[in-house]
Amino acid sequence: MATISRTLLLLPGRRRKLFTTAGSGKGLCRVLGSARKLSTMEGTTDRSTDHPIVELPGLGKLKGSTTRGAWTGVNIYQFLNVRYAEPAMGERRFKPPVPVQPWDGVMDVSEPKLGSPVYKRMKLLTEEQRAENLEDCINLSVFTKDFSGRKPVIVYVHGGGFYDGAIYHYPPNYIMEKDVVLVVPQYRLGVLGFLCSNTKQI
Repeated sequence: MATISRTLLLLPGRRRKLFTTAGSGKGLCRVLGSARKLSTMEGTTDRSTDHPIVELPGLGKLKGSTTRGAWTGVNIYQFLNVRYAEPAMGERRFKPPVPVQPWDGVMDVSEPKLGSPVYKRMKLLTEEQRAENLEDCINLSVFTKDFSGRKPVIVYVHGGGFYDGAIYHYPPNYIMEKDVVLVVPQYRLGVLGFLCSNTKQI
C-alpha cells in the first residue's frame, strides 16, 4: 500500500508543511524556495510574482513561474514544458520515448516553448525559432494554485487530429479558477509521432 509523505516549503524565516503526496515513502516533489520575476503568460498582466523552485526526487530541480486566473485574478503556479522523455531525434526518431535522464542545476521551465514540429506552422517560424531543437517536444505542463497536494487532477490531452496542436493553444486561466491541478502533456505529432510501417525499425 502506498504511503503518505510530506514535503516542506522552504522560505526565509518560515517553515511549514505544504505538499502531501502518495508514493513509496518519498514525495513527488519538494518546494525549495522562490525567486522574483515577471509573469509573461499570454493574456495575463505582467507583475512581480514568486517563481517557485521545486525538486523532483531522482531527477532534478525546476523553476516555474506564475500566471493569473481569468475571472478572479487568483495566483496560479505553472511549470511549462517539463520533459518526461529525452528529445526524440537522431537514432531516437520514430522510436518509443526514452525516459528523461536526471539533470544538474535548476531547469528553467518558466516560459512556454514551441510545440511539436508541424509543417504549416514551421513556415511561420523566425530564423531564431528554427534554430531551436524543435524535436525536444515530449514534455508536459503543470498548473496549480498551491502545493497542498489534496486536489483533483485533470489531465488534458490536446486535440489537433494527431498532426496539429500544442500546449500553449490551451491556456489554463479559466479552468484554474476551480480548485484543481491541471496537467497538459505534449507529444510528437504527424509522422514523427504516428508513422508506422509495421516493422521493428518504425
